[in-house]
Amino acid sequence: MGSGQPPLILASGSPRRKALLEALGYPIRVAVPGVEEEGLPLPPKALAQALARRKGEAVQGEWVLAADTVVDLDGEVLGKPKDPEENRLFLRRLSGRPHLVHTAFYLRTPKEVVEEVHTAKVFFRPLSEEEIAWYVGSGEGLDKAGGYGAQGLGMALLERVEGDFYTVVGLPVSRVFALLWASPSPPSPAPWPRASPSPSPPSPRFPSPSAPAWARTSGPPGAPSPRGRTSWRRTKGSRRRWPASPRKTPGSGWRWPGSPGPWR
Repeated sequence: MGSGQPPLILASGSPRRKALLEALGYPIRVAVPGVEEEGLPLPPKALAQALARRKGEAVQGEWVLAADTVVDLDGEVLGKPKDPEENRLFLRRLSGRPHLVHTAFYLRTPKEVVEEVHTAKVFFRPLSEEEIAWYVGSGEGLDKAGGYGAQGLGMALLERVEGDFYTVVGLPVSRVFALLWASPSPPSPAPWPRASPSPSPPSPRFPSPSAPAWARTSGPPGAPSPRGRTSWRRTKGSRRRWPASPRKTPGSGWRWPGSPGPWR
């Protein structure tokens, strides 16, 4: 990135979103907006979009990215648990059931504002009380929507995810990257050094002299003999597999040794 290029301002205090963008090499400046996330009487998907927009509009700058993630259990929003007991309650409700995760983002550039909502479907496996207690005891879920983190210890709770996994983590990375890449004069990811060419694959190994006799000849004991298509030829210091040579028989044309009929 050139020194004259602006940084991407992340209007979010989420360390996961920051880590995802930094993993792509983007220069990030975090500006946590003072936006109240509670009390909006909206359906889960609309709530995610409204919160992402509020966060983005609360931060100044040319290149601003804000996002919000909402866990949707049958139309009910499961926010961040207030304490371990509520975290335990959330996991009991999610156990053995599917739910939706909506992640909305707001991207403001000098030319336009892009707002999108992406949804993934998450399936929890049935959880025992002991497993729930183990996860709640880690404290990982207390700062996460729905009370779990799919990218951390919470991965042990999931059965499968339908859709983009990074939507569940908190940012549809591929879509955001594509929008930034297509924008004129965007904050550019760091250039990575050109990868060195891969070394040539090793030469195939042939049976060593210590291999059993059948591995160097016609096959294991009792196996039908090969039909002459290939044969083992001795070379100095090793054994190599070479195609057998066709032979011409009088009045029948060319045939392979051991084959049932002529090859013309």
